[in-house]
Amino acid sequence: MVCISLSLPLKPLPRRGRRLLLPWRVVKRWRCLRCGLCCRVFKVPILPHEALWLIRRYGNGVAYFSPEKRKYYLAKKPNGSCVFLDESVYPVRCTIHFEKPFTCRLWPFHITRKPISNLEKEYAEFQYRDETYYVYLNSSCQGIGYGYPLPAVIPRYIELWLKKEKLLHRV
Repeated sequence: MVCISLSLPLKPLPRRGRRLLLPWRVVKRWRCLRCGLCCRVFKVPILPHEALWLIRRYGNGVAYFSPEKRKYYLAKKPNGSCVFLDESVYPVRCTIHFEKPFTCRLWPFHITRKPISNLEKEYAEFQYRDETYYVYLNSSCQGIGYGYPLPAVIPRYIELWLKKEKLLHRV
């Protein structure tokens, strides 16, 4: 029997579209179960330089530009899964694991410098290197409640998020 660790706050949690973002203190533990749900369900936005690099390396069919959203996305197979998801093995695997776009590497974390809502502020707040960040996890991730204590995991994701932010705001 597997026991998961979740503690629910008394306050409402933030919503982002159809997904629920859980403050990290509610979740407590997380690890990737390699279920592939995130690679099947979501449209994955990628940075322009990531799209160009992936297209150069793997060909035109791996990424596309959406004029309506003005963003690049990873392409999907006819079954709806990411073009880089290998479903012939279990657990599933990403064929570009060591070259994943930032969006994939950050999943299921959502990090901000300001709380999404003041209702759950204290549950999302995380101090790292004398800075305050607000850390949430997408509730659709199957790895929530399993694995590693989040205080040990979050700094790695904040560093990754900071790297992405630096690239996004380069002049």
